[in-house]
Amino acid sequence: VRNGDVSDVNQQFIGLAAAESVRLDKLTKDLLTFAQPKEPRRKLTSVRLTLTYVRDLLAAQVPQTGPDIVVVCDEDFDIDIDPFQIHQALLNLGTNALNYTPPGGNVVLGADRNADSAILTVENTGSPIPEDVADKIFEPFYTTRPEGSGLGLAISKKIAESHGGGIALAANEPGRVRFVLSIPL
Repeated sequence: VRNGDVSDVNQQFIGLAAAESVRLDKLTKDLLTFAQPKEPRRKLTSVRLTLTYVRDLLAAQVPQTGPDIVVVCDEDFDIDIDPFQIHQALLNLGTNALNYTPPGGNVVLGADRNADSAILTVENTGSPIPEDVADKIFEPFYTTRPEGSGLGLAISKKIAESHGGGIALAANEPGRVRFVLSIPL
């Protein structure tokens, strides 16, 4: 190395090592989250603020030509949740939605409630999930993306269940893929 210059090949190896380090760190954190779920630390939390916060986190991942991310929450209401855990569950769903939504499409974070549950939704305008894949998406380590760990949706499912609720693929058709996370009120 002359005058502190690093060859192009060395720079590529340094870049690869840094990228692998980040990937392995995320995988380790995902494994720990999945293997050792924590009991929710609940507090009354605004649904609209929860969705807006997740939208802002997702927006940081989107290129300028990427999909629009919108929040649809006609009525703001408070729910008794662990906000950090629910942010993580929605972030996992939203990240998947972004990965499968074409430029110019939309990702919609929504909320509604019925008599006994809060219904949080993540919907995108991408292609439907193939039926053979849809049957496996909540299984740990199942992924269709080379860079994926296969833990995001499994973690979201555990979080929903730790809150006494559940998660489901509620719509799966061209232009409309919708996940529903329900939490008892």
